Amino acid sequence: MNFLICFLFLNFINIKSFHIVLKQNSCLINEDIKAFCSCSNSKKDFEIVCKNINFIPYINSSVLDLTIIYQLRFTIYNLLNATNLKNNELNCNLITFLEISNSIIQNIEDDAFLYLNNLGNLIITSSRLEILQKKLFRELVNLGFMLLNKNSIWKIESGAFDSLRNLNQLDLSFNNLELLPENLFKNNSKILVIILKSNKLKLISNFFYSKNDIIALIDYSYNNIRQLD
Repeated sequence: MNFLICFLFLNFINIKSFHIVLKQNSCLINEDIKAFCSCSNSKKDFEIVCKNINFIPYINSSVLDLTIIYQLRFTIYNLLNATNLKNNELNCNLITFLEISNSIIQNIEDDAFLYLNNLGNLIITSSRLEILQKKLFRELVNLGFMLLNKNSIWKIESGAFDSLRNLNQLDLSFNNLELLPENLFKNNSKILVIILKSNKLKLISNFFYSKNDIIALIDYSYNNIRQLD
């Protein structure tokens, strides 16, 4: 399979009508989404920014030279009608930076990030995300920075971060977390910064980070902590 061909599938929308084509020295945007999306490129780097859009657009990179390593920065502000980030909607391993902000996303399906193995930065903020499933991040082996603040996250399943071996900064502030699973960061030996402020945590236990000696900052201010175990 040629993983440089990016398909960000649309549901209930004709993908031929809504798309962005990445070419060697340019980007082509379909007339139907020009009012919502812009695309620019510089040498091997592409940047797509979409605002006030109801869907994630289909991106085609099939004409790119497969011998060159490309990077794609993809930002969506105000994703209006999507409550569920579905499998294969982000089926593009060119993406190295992904930001979705001001959305109504409540759930991310297990395979939504399946092909984002080159992703280094993930930002989903000011949304309604509730649960981080065990398998959700399993292919994000190069992820270094993850910002999931200002959501409604109340549950992190055990093992959710096990595959994030290159993670060094994590921000889960301004969520609804009351408990953290045991050994949450057991495989995150490179993590330096953990931000947990402004949640509903009642107990902070050493077990979720004690095996990591290089953590520089853990911020759990503005919680309901009554005990440090």
